[in-house]
Amino acid sequence: MNLFDDKDQAQVSMSYRAHGKTHSVNFELDDDCTWDEVLGPIIATLEAAFGYSFDLDKESLGIYYPGKEE
Repeated sequence: MNLFDDKDQAQVSMSYRAHGKTHSVNFELDDDCTWDEVLGPIIATLEAAFGYSFDLDKESLGIYYPGKEE
């Protein structure tokens, strides 16, 4: 069984486990969502797990691929 069934949406499911605690996030967005809309809940979940803000520059975050910097 698939956790998400709607094909017209971006679907994210992530869990982080450390020190006996699990922090999870599961959400769906329209398939034309921005990268910031995808990263926001993931970063918030990790910040909650660590207990502080990472103060990340989301503009510089993205998907790595060979030749990206060229």
